[in-house]
Amino acid sequence: FKGIHVDIEPYLLPEWKSDLTSVLKQWQSNVTYLVQEAADMQLPVVAALPFWLYKYQAPDSEETVSGWMIRQFDGIAVMAYRDTAENIHNIAENVLLEAAALGKPVVVGVEISPSSEGDFVTFYEEGAGYMNEQLLRLNERLKDYPSFAGTAVHHYASWKTASGQ
Repeated sequence: FKGIHVDIEPYLLPEWKSDLTSVLKQWQSNVTYLVQEAADMQLPVVAALPFWLYKYQAPDSEETVSGWMIRQFDGIAVMAYRDTAENIHNIAENVLLEAAALGKPVVVGVEISPSSEGDFVTFYEEGAGYMNEQLLRLNERLKDYPSFAGTAVHHYASWKTASGQ
């Protein structure tokens, strides 16, 4: 192994709406444990995070949840699921800025699988050619962000299908 990538999504739990502070504290505790275990194995650990976590305050802290998470991990993959370079840039910007201030790299993730959240979330309808065109534009838009470490497509099987491979 060269590293660990985690995608922990406690905001999908019903408790996110009914007991947010408790869920956030449990998430922080789990992340602290995970990062320490990875460090003991001398493995870097990167986390997938939604773009909107900056809207939440970390419990018992002055920082945002996204800032707290970024500080813990060796890098972040921000789930910036939109289908235009401009919209991806717009929703990823807060994470890119927070990560730059903390000296951490950010990979910007895009979606090509079908989504029940709406057509604007994924490149599924437009296809791989359009997605590749938008990713070139996105790279141009984000190249001056010190935290920008490239793009990633979620997920491999959907990308292969869309690419005709």
